Amino acid sequence: MFNKKDMSDAIYNVFDLFELDDFAECSKESLFSELEAKMENICAALRSAATVPFEFQLEDALAQQFSYRGRELFEQRACLLHYQTKHDVLDIVQVDVDDELWLLEDMSMAVVHCVHSQVGDDEFGYYSDYRTVHVLEPEREDLFFAPEDLMESLNEMYEQYDELNATIYEL
Repeated sequence: MFNKKDMSDAIYNVFDLFELDDFAECSKESLFSELEAKMENICAALRSAATVPFEFQLEDALAQQFSYRGRELFEQRACLLHYQTKHDVLDIVQVDVDDELWLLEDMSMAVVHCVHSQVGDDEFGYYSDYRTVHVLEPEREDLFFAPEDLMESLNEMYEQYDELNATIYEL
């Protein structure tokens, strides 16, 4: 399950795949200390973002009219840790080809290729995702991002979760 210790170990294991030369903008120690300070909220944000990804999914923008889902991609829940667009075509149909890093419920990792397409606008259009598993338990050569990019994605999760859980006082 998604508990803090297992999740933080899995995230640290991804960073351990990188070599020291890969840490261009900051040192590994400073990145780890920043990560440790935010890890509780990052894990809480990941837990709340856990979903069942599907091999194929088609939805309308309103999510009311039409929805189709194919088979489950992992047969367990997972959290999207980071994605990076490799190719982007903007025409009548917008198509993005992304690489994605997923944290699975059993605390393993997976690198997934995703083709995302959207027809129409954000309000009344349709979008579809087609995902295939590229590799389970990635090695260094399977990583498609810099450590700073993953840290930036984790920081965004931290900030979104922190904003949602901010204490609001009424006067």
